[in-house]
Amino acid sequence: MKNTTMLVRAAMVLPVLALGACMSSSQVPRPVAVSAPPVSNAKLIRAEGTSGYLLPDGTRVMRDTEGGFQLPNGAYVQRSTSGDLLLPNGNVCRPTGRDYLCP
Repeated sequence: MKNTTMLVRAAMVLPVLALGACMSSSQVPRPVAVSAPPVSNAKLIRAEGTSGYLLPDGTRVMRDTEGGFQLPNGAYVQRSTSGDLLLPNGNVCRPTGRDYLCP
């Protein structure tokens, strides 16, 4: 009976050992580095003095008493109470000192 038990155990262990010997360390999954999206597509609205902004396309606009301004196409850019600029398309430009960084 002992011989049978040993054979059964050997039959269970040997395939596991053989499988382990066939696997190489190069098959171990490696983490993939994820980087932040590039900021190169971001646009900058520059503050010009105390009365206006320079838009990314080079257009100069005048700031109104609320801190917002009208775009050349007639759309209005609103300044929020937190200091962000709210574009007509729903994007939000965040302040970076005096200027604004837009998506």
